[in-house]
Amino acid sequence: MPFTITDSKEIPAGTYSGMLEAVNSRQITSEYGSKEMWEFHFQLNVNGELRPISGLTTQATTPASKARKWLTALLRRDLKAGETIDDPVGANALIVVGPNKKGYSTILDVLPAPQHEEVLPGVPR
Repeated sequence: MPFTITDSKEIPAGTYSGMLEAVNSRQITSEYGSKEMWEFHFQLNVNGELRPISGLTTQATTPASKARKWLTALLRRDLKAGETIDDPVGANALIVVGPNKKGYSTILDVLPAPQHEEVLPGVPR
């Protein structure tokens, strides 16, 4: 029987510009029970090629939570307790990618996208 060997589909470790494509709720079951999580789907620019990657967060939005950190980066502003925000689909950010324990690409961090400097008020650089 012949075997065809393929190249890895993993995204090399690094920081990439990306756009949030969707967020959905997903039920995760583990040895510790079942939990509702958010799954953030991004499209990354990897050397001129769009590549998908997704990451899970709990649905906690406390100051130390991953979800709040990611939402803060996507919206590029501090979030206040008690506020309700619109879905940030379409927002840009810098996505830090690295290998997980099994060697697969995972999102290590989501950082605010750089803002363009203004040469004159209202004119981006």
